[in-house]
Amino acid sequence: MAAVPGVVRAAASVPGASAADDGAPPSAETAPARAAERVSPVGSSDDGESGGDDATPREDAAGPVAVVREPDAAAASAVASSGSSASRAGRAADAPLTAPVIDADFDDERALSPARRRHFERCLSAERVEVSELRRLSWSGVPHRFRARTWQHLLGYRPAESSSVASTLARRRAEYREDSRRHFRAKSGSGVWRTESEQRILRQVLVDVPRTLPSTPLIHTPAVQRALERLLFLWAVRHPASGYVQGMNDIAAPLLLVFLAHHAGAGCKDTSAVPKAALLAAEADVFHCLTRLLDGLQDHYTPDQPGIQRVLHRLRELLLRIDRPLVEHIEAQGFTLMQLVFPWINCLLLRELPLGLALRLWDTYFAEGGGEGGAGAGGDGFEHFHTYVCAAILAHFSAELREREKTDMVEFVQSLPTRSWRTRDLEATVAQAYIYKSSFEGAEGHLA
Repeated sequence: MAAVPGVVRAAASVPGASAADDGAPPSAETAPARAAERVSPVGSSDDGESGGDDATPREDAAGPVAVVREPDAAAASAVASSGSSASRAGRAADAPLTAPVIDADFDDERALSPARRRHFERCLSAERVEVSELRRLSWSGVPHRFRARTWQHLLGYRPAESSSVASTLARRRAEYREDSRRHFRAKSGSGVWRTESEQRILRQVLVDVPRTLPSTPLIHTPAVQRALERLLFLWAVRHPASGYVQGMNDIAAPLLLVFLAHHAGAGCKDTSAVPKAALLAAEADVFHCLTRLLDGLQDHYTPDQPGIQRVLHRLRELLLRIDRPLVEHIEAQGFTLMQLVFPWINCLLLRELPLGLALRLWDTYFAEGGGEGGAGAGGDGFEHFHTYVCAAILAHFSAELREREKTDMVEFVQSLPTRSWRTRDLEATVAQAYIYKSSFEGAEGHLA
């Protein structure tokens, strides 16, 4: 598959709903007027070095792939520890985060409704987290300090019972660590020789990871790059039906940023002061959560990508109902929706929105997910509701698109004004998407 053009701009976003706003989805009548709180992403900086020297398999000039260096065994044991140390680690990870680094163009998280923060804090600190309530709260946005735990609950990765959190996460992180060692351990001290298929996967991963979120320096620190390379390669090896497909790096990166903030603090600018155990824990959490997310999107990445074809078909059917002249104009120029908006589906609008807004959008997508076990977390929100969001964006820019022809139209789509959107713009789009869903979902023959 050809590389998808576009750039994600890192930005923060914040404020908010009234104190009475509990975050539930709006009704079709009130959706346009509802505005949820803004939240801010992980801060970043141009300076800083890697916080560790974790190894990843590298490809040398001759072609074979070998392990350069094994991560510190002590750090691995720290991640996999159980008992009292795991309990302490679990409590430390759940401690409130420091104030995030905020872009000057966006409002501070302090503008969030105190009532909404209390709702989240009460829900997440319960002996048993009511995931259905957390899902309802999350629909209109999650305060950044609670985002990692909330996403993990909505994906079914984090246990609802607070007494099980430390031991379960320690076990799952240890499982990832063992799988990582199994695939990256040098044999006889001379490196690991891989199958031709594995070498192709790794070559593509090593090409794509440096391109990920180019405006977010934290992603480009050596330790974070190595973590992305390892977890993407391991995911591909364990899912041979799809393997690695370009765009997966973009989907993994927001998870890694959010989980790093959870372990290291939302104001983290680099990884130099982050304990290696925390980096490894975040990496393991991303791997497991990415697996659960992609489980609902598996056929988006298999040969011929039937999942993406299905979304594009549904998107066209929806647009024919809400803006037929736009569809007719696009097709009169000799284009299909596949040619225009494929990156929106493949990379979930991460290259069309500022990072802070993309994280906010993902809150709604996770909230649109399935049951408490995380089933359908990918398909329901990241495919189904995503279709309505894409339709709302196209409808929003309908007049500009119908004024353009051929290459001018393509260039406009590839450099949408959405990259300079603020939270109010995204909230209006999400509200419109909800209206479309309420109006058309379940209608006879709709999105068949």
